[in-house]
Amino acid sequence: MSPRDAVAHLTPDLWDRAGRLLIRKALAEFTHERLLAPELGPDGRYAVTSDDGAVTYRFAARVLSLDHWLVEADSITRHDRAGTELPLDALDFFIELSERLGLSDDVLPVYLEEISSTLSGTAFKLAGEPVGAAQLATSGFQEIETGMTEGHPCFVANNGRLGFGIHEYLSYAPETASPVHLIWLAARRDRSTFTAAADLDYDALIHSELSERTRARFAQTLTDLGLDPADYHLLPVHP
Repeated sequence: MSPRDAVAHLTPDLWDRAGRLLIRKALAEFTHERLLAPELGPDGRYAVTSDDGAVTYRFAARVLSLDHWLVEADSITRHDRAGTELPLDALDFFIELSERLGLSDDVLPVYLEEISSTLSGTAFKLAGEPVGAAQLATSGFQEIETGMTEGHPCFVANNGRLGFGIHEYLSYAPETASPVHLIWLAARRDRSTFTAAADLDYDALIHSELSERTRARFAQTLTDLGLDPADYHLLPVHP
C-alpha cells in the first residue's frame, strides 16, 4: 500500500468531524468527573472558559441522572474574548484547558500525541460504512470489535497506540479488520505458568485453538530439536 493510500482517511472533513466528536466527549466526561464546571448562560447554552480566560467554549447539553452530560456535538463553538468565533481544534482544546485537566508540562506532549492518534483512528472509522446494532447483535466477537466506533467513555485518548506507525495501525488495529497470524512459541513448563477460569484447562484451550495436524507439527518440531513436548507450554504471541 502506498503512503498516500495508507492515509486516505485523513481528509480535512473527517479530521474536523473527529475533533468535534472528541471535544464533545471531553466536555461530557471531564464535566462528569468534575474537572470542568460549565456555566449556564441566558441563551440556554453552557460555557467553559480556558485556563487563561482568553477562549470560551459554548455548547448545548442535557444533564442526565448521576450527573452524566449529553453534549450536542454540532452545537459546540469556540470564541475569543471579543466573542469572535474561532476554528474548533481538539489539540487546542487540551492545551487551553491543560491546567484544569491536570496535564503538566511533562505529560501534555505525550497526551497530545495520544489525542492525535485517537483522532486518526476516529477518522478511519468515520470513513467506513457504519454497522447497525441489529447486525452487531448477531455478529461474532471480531465483527463486534471491528464495528465499534467509540471506546470507553472514561478514556478520552482511548486509541493512543504509541509506537504504531500508519502501517502498524492498518495491520493490527481491531477496526481495520486485517487478518493477524499469531506466532506460537514453546515455553518451558518450569519457566511458565498457565492460568485460566476454573472450567478451562490448558489442554482444552490448546485443542480448541489448534488443529490436531498443527499440534502434531509443533510436537515434531520440538522432538527434532531433542526436546520433549510434554515439558513445554505452547504460547501464542502477537507478531
